[in-house]
Amino acid sequence: MDGLRTEQHELLRRHREAALDLVLIVASAYTGSTPLRDLPAGRALLREPAERLVPVAVSAAAAAVERRRFQQDAADSDRSYRFDSADSFPIEVLHALGRRRLPFAAEDVELLLDLGSTTMRADRVLGRSFEAMAFGASAARRLLEQEPGAPPVLAALGRAGAALDGLGLADSGGALRAGIRTLVAEHAPGGLLDLSVLDERDGWAEAAASVLRRHAEWDDAQQLVALLSRAHGARPSAAWRRRSAELAASYERYGELVRGLLDPLLRIELVPSGVPWPPVWLVAPGNEPFVRGATWAAVDVRERWVVGLLGRVALRGAASSPHPKVTTALCHAAASGGVEALAELGGPAARAELRTLLAEVRRRDLAKRIAAALGEPPEAIEARDQRLRRDKRRLVQLSADPEPRARQRAASAYVRRDLAPMLRAAGFDDSAGRTFWRALDDRVEVLHCRARTSGLTLELGIWFRVVPRAYPVPEHEGRPRPGEGHCDLRGRVEVRSDGLEAAGRQSALWFARWRPLDAVLRLLRDDAHTDDVFGWGAPGSPRHRVLTGYLARAVGNRELARGQLALAAAYYRGELEGHDAERGPSPEWAAWVELLEADAARP
Repeated sequence: MDGLRTEQHELLRRHREAALDLVLIVASAYTGSTPLRDLPAGRALLREPAERLVPVAVSAAAAAVERRRFQQDAADSDRSYRFDSADSFPIEVLHALGRRRLPFAAEDVELLLDLGSTTMRADRVLGRSFEAMAFGASAARRLLEQEPGAPPVLAALGRAGAALDGLGLADSGGALRAGIRTLVAEHAPGGLLDLSVLDERDGWAEAAASVLRRHAEWDDAQQLVALLSRAHGARPSAAWRRRSAELAASYERYGELVRGLLDPLLRIELVPSGVPWPPVWLVAPGNEPFVRGATWAAVDVRERWVVGLLGRVALRGAASSPHPKVTTALCHAAASGGVEALAELGGPAARAELRTLLAEVRRRDLAKRIAAALGEPPEAIEARDQRLRRDKRRLVQLSADPEPRARQRAASAYVRRDLAPMLRAAGFDDSAGRTFWRALDDRVEVLHCRARTSGLTLELGIWFRVVPRAYPVPEHEGRPRPGEGHCDLRGRVEVRSDGLEAAGRQSALWFARWRPLDAVLRLLRDDAHTDDVFGWGAPGSPRHRVLTGYLARAVGNRELARGQLALAAAYYRGELEGHDAERGPSPEWAAWVELLEADAARP
């Protein structure tokens, strides 16, 4: 627990002492074969008073992080670290307590957040550190509702955000990072305008920050920042809409502020994104909720300029990227938000603007929404959609670069001439195009030659026969032909300057390495980080449990098999029961879940 302060170590010690008796009883009954909520001891634990569950939650978060660190240290030193059912126990406890409103103190929440942030490393993403941090962020949200502006919690949120930023993940840490930013923005100290929620990687953020600072004298300016940053989904919730109306009514310059946020979208220049896709941004991903929120907020501004501005924002947001190979919109959030706001405004002017947009927008999803808002009949909407799809296909064909097609033809000729004879001699006696299959007793091995701009790559895969599937894989003349997405283990070998023969030898060694089922099971249980194999799912995920369970059964480890399959079956049964009641689950899916349950109960 490097990075915790002395008083935090002492707090953790006290929590562990208080939780010891409760945790020992449940842990001794937990084998991994039965979900925690289904164990008598687990149900007894969850019935404990909320104040007694606080130390249990903190202890579980610490245990989850510690176990992940032990595993990572073993991987760094090339040592084997063998996990058992006890390793999933802390995460099960956190999941079971995740929705409980436990009476954490501010120092408890600070500890939960720091447990995650102090154990993250830039060279490795520690999954269970994310679990502890996500649990801590949820606890922070609830505590700040009762104690707005609690300094230890806000400081810990700041450290957690910095730890996520230090990992260099795409979009600054994804949903967890965005949630932490929003939470900090909601609870900035009175009189302080916290604009850290703005993503500074585009040309809009600076203009938006300048507008917000001009209105900083408004007491609720920070509340507007928090509200706009929470604009997710296709349309605002009733609670979001009520809060926007309240803010609009409380500030006479609300319209000026909203217009100041939207106007720059019409004049800012595109900026390089700094990521492979897309190559340029109108607004960076972190600012898309904010922009969408500004369009929604315009509904509460009853001024003549609103309709026209929303239409222009929607049109620019829906425009295609200037890059010839990019078909995504410049800013789908702005386009979607503008369309939704116009539909919500209604009235002759808004409907006229929507009709203008319908004639100019070439994006199928937006055209459908506009037509539905205007009340067009379904057959007219479908006819327009088909026309737009044909136009898009024609445009793509006309603008297509001939070089990729030439590269694919050269790759196919190379495979027929040099690769195919080598693979058939090695037992890959089934093929289609540049994909080859080798059938063995317990698996099907797959090799596909992919042509990339950087050269040829051999995509490798293993599909295990012992794992039942919810849906069948493609077949040809009774022989399974699993595709890349069906494979349980995957790998990749680059064809380098030393030629195809060297790549072929490397591929043969890769398949041989995973021929023993014991080796595959050890890989799954240890969650080892290797560069040459991937694709089996995150540890503890239902997919990972299904694969581990059936391979454990195949090697004779019945206890592990029952435990993993029971947990997977419980998850999928919940998914099955939560399925759309009108359509119902497919018969294949229902039968597969029943098979999981039956296999989990087998001795």
